[in-house]
Amino acid sequence: PGMFQIVQRMGALHCYDAMQVGFELSNTLGKRFSLDLSFHEDRQIALFLILLGAIEEGDNLVGCNYSEANIFGGTNISFIVPGTWLTKIPNIGIFSGTYQVEKPEHELPDTRRKLANRFMGWFASEFS
Repeated sequence: PGMFQIVQRMGALHCYDAMQVGFELSNTLGKRFSLDLSFHEDRQIALFLILLGAIEEGDNLVGCNYSEANIFGGTNISFIVPGTWLTKIPNIGIFSGTYQVEKPEHELPDTRRKLANRFMGWFASEFS
């Protein structure tokens, strides 16, 4: 089966490649993301990306759009993630954009593992 069928069967959180976010060659379909915040799994991935973007150096979340941006006084054309999303994310709307790593040295593997553990149920023993 293709990647789409695997994700449908296993769930996005079990298939998401947290260690390769921001790189073209990953099972996350590259740098782009489109998440339906009405689904728990997509909200967890969004929280992972937002926190990772706040921690890793550089301008990481780019070209973002949010279908409900008018609620936050913005537009859907260019959405800047509000600071409140670091702790609580809405459960409506489509959040999309690109996660990029500006320089390889900005990638923080330990942070990615910790966030994957928190939001995707990864276990530290898997990396020993």
